[in-house]
Amino acid sequence: MILAIALFSLRIPAIDFNRITVILLLFSALLSYNTLYIDLVGSGVSVFGGLFQITAITQSIDVFIYLLGALVLLLGENSTLVSKGKGLSVLAEYPLIALFSVLGMSSLISSSDLISMFLSIELQSFAVYILATIYRESESATAAGLKYFLLGSLSSALILLGSSLLYGFTGLTSFEGLYMLCSTTTINYAIEISVLLVVVGLLFKVSAAPFHSWAPDVYDGVPTVVTAWLSTMPKVSLLVFILEFQGFTQLSNWSSWTYLLLISSLLSLVIGTVGGLAQYRIKRLLTFSTISHVGFLLLALAINSEESVESFLFYLVQYSLTNVNVFFILIAFGYLLQTKGLSTYSPVQYINQLKGQFKANPLLGLSLAICLFSMAGIKECQNR
Repeated sequence: MILAIALFSLRIPAIDFNRITVILLLFSALLSYNTLYIDLVGSGVSVFGGLFQITAITQSIDVFIYLLGALVLLLGENSTLVSKGKGLSVLAEYPLIALFSVLGMSSLISSSDLISMFLSIELQSFAVYILATIYRESESATAAGLKYFLLGSLSSALILLGSSLLYGFTGLTSFEGLYMLCSTTTINYAIEISVLLVVVGLLFKVSAAPFHSWAPDVYDGVPTVVTAWLSTMPKVSLLVFILEFQGFTQLSNWSSWTYLLLISSLLSLVIGTVGGLAQYRIKRLLTFSTISHVGFLLLALAINSEESVESFLFYLVQYSLTNVNVFFILIAFGYLLQTKGLSTYSPVQYINQLKGQFKANPLLGLSLAICLFSMAGIKECQNR
């Protein structure tokens, strides 16, 4: 892809690179699905000298990430919007950067060492920083990408600081070694603070309250096609990694981890719900909805029982698909609202732009209503 884009991007349409990437992701999903039939995967397989741990959960989430990435890239195929004679189309570099991001996500959920964890997070993060500013003509996207880069670098610095302190205090980098050491010794506040620094950095990256202030500005500033990727894909891998990393919750002498997740969950639920009531821009409203849903996911992680983990995985898959579907619908409404004065990059910006669309487009209006009901947790109840 790197060579093809560098040598043939002027002769091959960018949309073809996008379709090639979709095929690659679908093929990768098939390969990951085939590994689920290997018996050793059920109990976990350590690869690359213990840097990565392959389990049935990681492979299943790999399949989901590949399929979801292909779905979001398909959203970009139909993103050409005509406004004042200008068009917004997929750039040749967009699918390539998306592949780097997916590689980082796939590596992160299987990481079982501090070194592989940080490298995977940075590979994923730098890719999404570039995606945020890939449409350089958009001033709002450039400003949002700069804020994303600066605050994302701060969270990466916290993760790196916590990791280096963990290594300095214990001499270990593998998660399994850290769990064994902490389970056989009395409580060590230095190690506990180091782990909490790593967790704070991870909560910052998933925009959990009170580390959420960057998310509304960033997601609202970038084009809608990019917002669909930024608001969904990184959160899947980071939240699954927190699930794999939270062996400290099973230790009897570690309560601060659970308390931090519970406090962040409560704040995310309150701030996401209350903050969304005052929004009049559609993508800022969806951002506060995401913060609220992250609160529910963190609540399941804090409980850390077999039922809560199953609920966490189901909730994550269901919400990710619903969130992507909402952005599909917004892009579709953008086609139908091709009037003067609309932004080329984000045609549907305000909630009142959707007024009267149910009569004009009943199918899209009904689809959006179903997605919003799904996000609100409303379902049909049937008495038995």
